[in-house]
Amino acid sequence: MPRRAAILRWTGRGSIEDLRSSVVSTLKDEKLDGRVRVVGQSIVVGGAEPVAVAALFRFTPGISWVAVGDSGSSFKVIVEAGRDLGRRYLKPGRGFVVKADATAGKLSSDLVGALTSALVEAVKGARVREESPEVVFRAAIDERGGAVGAEIAEGPGGSPTGREEATCLVSGGKHSSVVAWMALLAGYRVTLVHARVNESSMLAVSRLYSELSHRVAPRALRLSVLYSKSPSAALSGWARKNGGEVFGGFHHGCSDVPLALAATAKAPLWILPEESFESAFTGLSTVDQSARADWVEGTARWRERSYAGGRADVSDVLDGLD
Repeated sequence: MPRRAAILRWTGRGSIEDLRSSVVSTLKDEKLDGRVRVVGQSIVVGGAEPVAVAALFRFTPGISWVAVGDSGSSFKVIVEAGRDLGRRYLKPGRGFVVKADATAGKLSSDLVGALTSALVEAVKGARVREESPEVVFRAAIDERGGAVGAEIAEGPGGSPTGREEATCLVSGGKHSSVVAWMALLAGYRVTLVHARVNESSMLAVSRLYSELSHRVAPRALRLSVLYSKSPSAALSGWARKNGGEVFGGFHHGCSDVPLALAATAKAPLWILPEESFESAFTGLSTVDQSARADWVEGTARWRERSYAGGRADVSDVLDGLD
């Protein structure tokens, strides 16, 4: 008998075991009782409400797409589950396509053929349409069974969170916020470092942390806030002290960045055209585009407060730093 399940497709970058680990820790943090299993290049999550699981992971780095449906212990059960999904998701006369991920090539083609036939039989006038189908049905199967589902969203791509750590210097503004997201998509565990200059920048950074905390596993993100009369010197000093990869949101319009800070941090946005940047990263809707860093120079002395751990609202972040 089929059981409700979500399918998360790995991008093929990084390690699928890292992605499985992120899924397990996020489900635990959210107190969702999900059974997680790697099937081919996909991760099947059973035991929890599939739509809730899909919503939880649709922005998680390392995921290409998410689908909701049913799992089964045999080829036959999966095909029957696909027939039922067709009645739920596919309207009469509409086009669809079936794509399968299997541990053996013949098994994949057999499953695509069986599911396609079942859907055509179950839904009047339904037909295969490779280009622009109304519904994409996804399946994953191995010798222990698998799952079938209807794709409901694309993931963000990128690599799953690994073990490498990076620092991202953030003002709360558009460019530095995007660099932080780029680092997470590259598979880094990220510490956001902000030199506090005023309430509005602190609020913007708290919003950024809150947004990103809903996209990654609990231990993948940390926020450190530096309190200093010389923000740029504090940022440079912090980065040199802690080592590792350091990224800054410097771009073609940043002509006033202090040399010490520019030498400390890498600037990936120098090679990304502004128009590409604008079109590719509009998803960070909470970002304050007006927030800027304060480059007052001086002695590298600072106090530091940190916040980390699980998904957080803006108020949680601000209260945790007080």
